[in-house]
Amino acid sequence: MRSRIHELNRVRVEVAKALAHETRLLFIDALKERGRSIEDLAFLAEIETDTASRHLAALLRAGLVEEPSPDGPPLWHLKTAFLIASMELMIGRPIISETRRARPRRVRAGFFDKYCQGSGIDVGFGGDVLADNCQGWDVEDGDAQLLAAIPDNRFDFVYSSHTLEDLDRPDVALINWWRVIRPGGYLIIYLPHRDLYEKKTRLPSRWNPDHRRFFLLDRDDPPDTLGLIPLIERTLSGYDLLEAAVRDEGHTIDDPDVHSDGEYSMEVVLRKHPD
Repeated sequence: MRSRIHELNRVRVEVAKALAHETRLLFIDALKERGRSIEDLAFLAEIETDTASRHLAALLRAGLVEEPSPDGPPLWHLKTAFLIASMELMIGRPIISETRRARPRRVRAGFFDKYCQGSGIDVGFGGDVLADNCQGWDVEDGDAQLLAAIPDNRFDFVYSSHTLEDLDRPDVALINWWRVIRPGGYLIIYLPHRDLYEKKTRLPSRWNPDHRRFFLLDRDDPPDTLGLIPLIERTLSGYDLLEAAVRDEGHTIDDPDVHSDGEYSMEVVLRKHPD
């Protein structure tokens, strides 16, 4: 039973990520009418075919589309029955992205004026970038731990929401996220807080089977929980710690068998020392 729940949660998360992008929603609408080629979809969305192909790959991973048969016309088709079943999985569960959920609090606090000026990158954005001056980076762009295509000192800020816990090597990710920040820039990390989100101390996650570990803000708790601040202290240098706080605005549900509401995360902001 537990493995079945994990599989349903995995499907739900993948579908939500796939649909959290305007271009992919446009593709879904277009494919409701009939099968279409990559060229047709690129024309409709006014994008390059390579970009259209990446969006189709995200829909394919989520099981929402069927790729062309090698023996037939080069047309993509919508898996309508799976789309309907996936929408049913969303009922009664939160589908607003964590970034969007935190936005009202951040606006009130002047977060964007303080930390998000210039150009930034949102690692693991799932289609919902932090701000208009952010470049999104997700699975179709490459390994989030490496950001291999991004040169050093490229961005004024790096933001990542609910991604570090999914990665095999969070220390490697921090090193490379830090690498692409310009001197004087900011690293902003937003993660699910173990006791607010998981409400348990041992893996697997109750809500997301992609989670490879849990996080607390200020302490490690082996074998499954890392402390975010201790991890940063072991991994990075040359920074000022500007913010480190549990974010629980609107959180009211303590029942471990019910998905939490409101914010159930922690937020850390580092400033990279100028040269």
